[in-house]
Parts: sequence; structure tokens; C-alpha cells
Amino acid sequence: LLAKSGRKFLKASSGKAALKMAYNTDISLVLLDVQMPEMNGFEVARILKSNPKTAKVSIIFVTAISKEEKYVLKGYDEGAIDYLFKPLDVEITKAKVATYLKMDRQNRELKEKNEILENLASLVDNSQEITCIFNVRSFRIEEVNSTFKKMLGYEPEEVLGSTLISYFNEDDLVETKKIVKEEIKRRSEIFSFENR
Repeated sequence: LLAKSGRKFLKASSGKAALKMAYNTDISLVLLDVQMPEMNGFEVARILKSNPKTAKVSIIFVTAISKEEKYVLKGYDEGAIDYLFKPLDVEITKAKVATYLKMDRQNRELKEKNEILENLASLVDNSQEITCIFNVRSFRIEEVNSTFKKMLGYEPEEVLGSTLISYFNEDDLVETKKIVKEEIKRRSEIFSFENR
């Protein structure tokens, strides 16, 4: 029903087996039956959500038991993001799985981008070069690294929002503005120039 290129499935016949798999494998989504031998789905979900390695795994409960509000709410309390009721509606099942897998992929991509940005921010802040992020239209300073403070003696709070041009030697202004305009035309995101 759910087979598609790029998807890999693991099947567990008990809660203990499911937990062991989840701890040893990078899982994107769990379809968890509420009624299982040894421990029920609510117990398995509680254990998954209490472990840092599996706490963010999305869980969809699959159940044939009553659709009463108390059972549904219990599932959400244990960390489920959704429910599928037996007998399964094929199209709804496919749609829900596809949606939650897409959300998982987007979250992973976002996490990866955030890690890259954090690493870049750390490199910039620890650089021995003065680094400044500013609006290319207004030249207003949005962020500076710690070297800016060390070399120029300004506290970051003093310079944020002020114009970068106000820190330049007047004799360099025309040439610097020209460089910046050329780089904007080239759509450069990062460029370097020297200035007194």
C-alpha cells in the first residue's frame, strides 16, 4: 500500500521489537497499532517519546478500538501526531503518510541548514578579519563580529543600525560605493573590500 521509491519499511511484531528497531535505526515515521502483545501502543509511544534518540519521531496510531474521544486524546497525550482507523481508507492512509514523511524531510533539511549557518556564524565571529553584515541599499549595519569590537573599539550595540559609511574615511567613500554597486549587480552575496 505504501511502497514507493526511496522508502524503506521495518516491521515489528511486538512493542519490544519496535523499540529495539527504533533505537538502532534512523526512523522517520512510526505506524503504531494500539493493541499489541506484551505492551500496548500507548506504552510504546511513551517510551519512544521519553528517549532523546527517538523523541522527535512522528507516530501515527493505527487502531480498531473505539473512536471515543478519551482514546484519541490518550494517544495525543502520549505523543501521536495523528490517527488511522481500521479498516484503513487507502487514500487517506497514503495521503497522511506522504504528508508526514514530507514534513520529516523538510525538518531534516532545515536542521542541516541551521547547523551550516551556526558553523558559518561561529567562523565569522572567530575570524581575525573585521566582518560586518549590512543592508546593501541603506548601508545600515545589521551584525558585526567580535573582531569589529577588538580592532575598532566599538561595542556591537553602538554600531547596529548605524550606517557602515559613517565609519569610512571620506576619501574612500566614492570607490567603496562603486565596489558595492558592482557586486550588487553581480548578485554577490559575499564580497570583500579594504577601507580606511
